[in-house]
Amino acid sequence: MSDQITGTTAADIADSVRGLRDRGVLRAGSPLPPVRELAATLGVNRNTAVAAYRQLAQAGIVISRGRAGTVITGLEAVAQEGYASDTVLRDVGTCLLYTSDAADEGLGV
Repeated sequence: MSDQITGTTAADIADSVRGLRDRGVLRAGSPLPPVRELAATLGVNRNTAVAAYRQLAQAGIVISRGRAGTVITGLEAVAQEGYASDTVLRDVGTCLLYTSDAADEGLGV
């Protein structure tokens, strides 16, 4: 296994970056090479490298900071089932059903 980004397609390059991150070679905050440099190193079209970085950004693996470069993001904690701290939505099993709401729904309460 290489400690360098490899691939000839956008999907291959993105998978390579994922693998490097998963193995700990690339950590949160690690910079990725500029698109032009990566494309030249791998012998691919610049658009292929751009597409790979776009896939990684959409997956939340990297964040692009424009001219400041693209860096690996931190690993997110797995969400707790039925709980979302930044929303008023809650798991149905944890909500109270008010009598007036039940009557409006025709539940015969």
